[in-house]
Amino acid sequence: DYHRATILRPSWPRDPKAAAELNETLDAWDQLPVEKLPVAEVKKYLAGYSQTFRALDAAARAERCDWELAQKISVNNLDLFLPEVQTYRELARFQRFRVRVDLVENDFDAAVRDIRTGIRMGKDVGEGATLIQSLVGIAVVAIFLNEVEQLIRRPNSPNLYWALTTLPRPLLDARSALEGEGRIFDNLFPNARALEKGPVSADRATAMLEEMLTAFNSMGAAAPGAPEGATVRQLSLVT
Repeated sequence: DYHRATILRPSWPRDPKAAAELNETLDAWDQLPVEKLPVAEVKKYLAGYSQTFRALDAAARAERCDWELAQKISVNNLDLFLPEVQTYRELARFQRFRVRVDLVENDFDAAVRDIRTGIRMGKDVGEGATLIQSLVGIAVVAIFLNEVEQLIRRPNSPNLYWALTTLPRPLLDARSALEGEGRIFDNLFPNARALEKGPVSADRATAMLEEMLTAFNSMGAAAPGAPEGATVRQLSLVT
């Protein structure tokens, strides 16, 4: 359902000028206080996201979320998953507009429902198989906890004390993300565990370090401060 929500998003304008103008409009709405939000314009724009929101609501009401990535993540395909993770930041942006429309209209039941969807999305994303998913999830949850504050400030808003006290503590479990990072490390440096068995020869250590640098370069990240084409022995002289 989360994946379906991302697929059902309206297409972003292909024309660069139109895309820039839309982004400026959305940024402007982001900065406005709730009371000054142009509700009619925002509702008209969000109408195009009706199917997206329907799928998002369904995802947030599921009993559990399993991204099924734990055994699939490796250094060879990690870059394929990162763009997908970032789409949930975009979904959070439009879900936040949805909440703000609810607040302007003092529809507290809808506001609570939509905040709950946003928090659940952040929790599910944050309990994925990579540290990046965890960080994105934390950011998404923070967005909607801020909207809780906005709701509480509204006149005649409901008391959310007991609802908030029943949230899990910690709200996000980082275990799966940390375990996933461990698997990525083992995949990236398969020979590193040999160092746990005791000292190795200088030649063996040099060969292992060269393997690590090669692995880093294969991910598009050269060793920090390393000149292009530098060898391990040259680096050792520099350090």
